[in-house]
Amino acid sequence: MTALIGSKGSGKRTLLTIAAGLQPLSYGRVLFEDQKLAKLSSDQLRKIRARHFRYTSSHLNFTAKVNLSQKLDYWTRFLLEV
Repeated sequence: MTALIGSKGSGKRTLLTIAAGLQPLSYGRVLFEDQKLAKLSSDQLRKIRARHFRYTSSHLNFTAKVNLSQKLDYWTRFLLEV
């Protein structure tokens, strides 16, 4: 597991969305397992995200009783259904 921690506005969300292929780059490239994300289809990107990326935000409207593992499980099921 990897965690990104930084102050508000430091680019954490931008980095995550680019790394997961959700946001295109204006220049440069993103490689995942030697594949250029910009060259992959939407379906290929969705499968990579479902298998390799988990994301949760501190701003989601989950109750305080929901832990990080439960949040990640929720997003995993959501991504697999899309």
